[in-house]
Amino acid sequence: MEIVHYEFSDQAVLKKKPVVSVLMLAYNHSKYIGKSIEGVVKQQTKFPIELIIGEDWSPDNTLAIVLAYQKRYPDLIRVVTANNNVGARKNSYRLETAARGKFIAYCEGDDYWHEPKKLEVQVDFLERNPDYGLVFTNADSVDFITGKRKKFVIPVRPELCKEDDPYMQQLTGALTIWPLTVCVRTELSLQILKDCPEVTDSSYAMGDTQRYLEIARRARIKYMPVSTATRNLLPESATNSQDIKKKAKFIESSQRLILHYLDKYPLTDKRDKEVRAWVARRALYYAYLCRDKKKASAEMAILESLGKGVPWQHHLYAIGSRNKLTYLLISLLFRMLKSLSNLKLTAVRQYRSYNSS
Repeated sequence: MEIVHYEFSDQAVLKKKPVVSVLMLAYNHSKYIGKSIEGVVKQQTKFPIELIIGEDWSPDNTLAIVLAYQKRYPDLIRVVTANNNVGARKNSYRLETAARGKFIAYCEGDDYWHEPKKLEVQVDFLERNPDYGLVFTNADSVDFITGKRKKFVIPVRPELCKEDDPYMQQLTGALTIWPLTVCVRTELSLQILKDCPEVTDSSYAMGDTQRYLEIARRARIKYMPVSTATRNLLPESATNSQDIKKKAKFIESSQRLILHYLDKYPLTDKRDKEVRAWVARRALYYAYLCRDKKKASAEMAILESLGKGVPWQHHLYAIGSRNKLTYLLISLLFRMLKSLSNLKLTAVRQYRSYNSS
C-alpha cells in the first residue's frame, strides 16, 4: 500500500535508535492533543523513544499544534502528514511502517497516558519474556463534558471463558484490548500487517481487533491489572456514539469479523458453539435496542440451533424487539428487576454492616 505523505522532523537531533515508537493518530483533535503529547513526553524510561504523529489534514488547527510541539521536542517528535485526508486506516498504516523502534505503543490524539511508567514497565516485561508478543493494561475514562472519571473501565469477564487462551477470550468477549493500553513487538505487528488483509480491510468498522486476534495466534499476550491510560469520552467518536443504530452497526461489523475468524481458524465444535452463542446473544440485545424484529428473530434461531439453551433475558429481548409497545413494556420490566436487585443488595450490605458492628 503506497500512501503519499511527507514528514516534519529534525534528523540531526532525532534519537537514532528508539526502543519504542509511539504512534498517535490525529484528526480534529486540537482540544485534546496537547494532553496526549504531554503524556508521552512525560514517560520515565531508561531507553530512548520516539513519537510519530499522523496528522490527517484536520480542518481545525491540530496540525499547527503538533508542529509547535515538534519544534519544542525535535529529538522526540516526528509529524507525518499530507495535503489531503487519507482516513484512519491508511493513516495508521503509514505510521506503522514508519516506526523505527523495537516495540510499538499507541495513543490517539483524543486520549492520553496518565501513568509515567507505562512504557518502562511494559518494555521490561517484553524484554524478559520473549514468548510474549503483546502486553496491555486496563484504563480509565473521563467524560469530556462533565469531567467525571471512571476507573478500570475495560471489561474483563473471565466467567465468559474458562480457558487461559487470549484468542478464545477475545472471541467470547471475556477479554477486551484497547489500543491506548498496548505495547507490542514491532516485527510481529508488521508481519501481521503484511500477511493478514483483514487488518487493512476497510469494510470492517474496527482495525485493531483483527491485529490482536492474529497476535494471539502467534504469541502469548499479557494483561497487567493496572490502569495506565485515559480515554476521553466525547459525545461522538469512532468508538462512542449516542446513536444506538450506529452502535448496532459497529456490533454487526464485529459479529461479521468474529464469524470470519471462525472460518479462518476453525475451532473444536464445542468452542465454535460457545463463540457463536456469545456473538448471537450480543447481536440479539442490540436488535432489541433498535427494535429490529427481523434481526432478533434471526439471532434467536441461531441460538436455538446451537442447542445451548437461550437465557430468559434473551427471550425477553426477542419479545421487546417486535414493536414500540413491547419494547416499552420489556424495558420497564428490566428497570423494575434492576431496582429490586439494587434494593436486595442494599439490604444485604446493611445486614452485614449491622452484624459486624
